[in-house]
Order: sequence, then structure tokens, then C-alpha cells
Amino acid sequence: MAVSRRILGIGGSLLMILACILYIVSNAVPIWGTVKVGQATNTIGLWQGCISIPGYTQCSALVCLLPGSTPCIKNGAARAFVTLACIFSAVAALCLLASAILTDLSKLLAMMVKIVPFSSLLVGVIGVGVGINLVTYKTVFSIGAAAIVGILALILNLAGTILAFLIQ
Repeated sequence: MAVSRRILGIGGSLLMILACILYIVSNAVPIWGTVKVGQATNTIGLWQGCISIPGYTQCSALVCLLPGSTPCIKNGAARAFVTLACIFSAVAALCLLASAILTDLSKLLAMMVKIVPFSSLLVGVIGVGVGINLVTYKTVFSIGAAAIVGILALILNLAGTILAFLIQ
């Protein structure tokens, strides 16, 4: 049974590391939503917006002009939850790796091995969902590459969480 726990722990840890990397990329890349107007392409991310024309790209930080408005609230929530997903998935990877290395799991670590990956999945679903809603609801933007990377991170996170729950 120890070999099985080691395999599940290492596999889950690798999946959570990949999910963490994808969450970080998704959080950083300003292509959550994209729209093409003539030759210009406008993109929006969680932290920046960009406009590109052939041979030139200009990006700037997103600033909320109306701090209490729905888009500003959604943007803040998406930023917070995707950032938490980055952190939780990294911690989950460490917990799963510890479960693979240690021969005897303490009760605390045994609980953390299951709770932290699930927490990462939960905040990831909220963050990616709110981020996609931010750029697509009542806008002309279509879903962009960073949002798709966020969805891939969720899939890896789900697989890592399933492996974590299989650990005895």
C-alpha cells in the first residue's frame, strides 16, 4: 500500500505543480478576452489591457475608474481567487510530495493532503469563472488564450485533487 501512496502522492504533486504553473501564466498573461476591430486587436487580462496593430503593441495596467462598479468588483475577485489558486496549488504540491516521501503520515498532513488540493480547486473554479464572466458577459470580447490556460489549470487541479482523495 505504501508504494501506491507514493505513486499517488508523486503523481498528484506533479499535476498540482503543472496546475500552479498554468494558474500563474493565466494570471499574468493579458489575453483573457480578445476583440478585433479593423486591423487592431484589443486584449484584456486580469491586470493589463493591450491594443495591437501590425508591428506595434501597447499595454497598460487596468485601472478602475468606478471602484464600486460590477466590472471592477469582478476584476478584483478574479485577481484574488486566481492568485489564491496559484498559492494553494503550490502548497498542495508540497503536501502531496510530503505524503509520498514520509512513511508515516500524521493526522494533520493526512487531512491537508485532501483539503488543500480541494481548496485550490474551489478558489480556481471561482477565479477562472469570474474572470471569464468579466471578459465575456455583455461585452464584445471573446474568450482568450489566458482563460483557456486557466481552464486547463482547473482540469489538472481536478485530476490532482482526485489523486489526493485516493491516498489512504
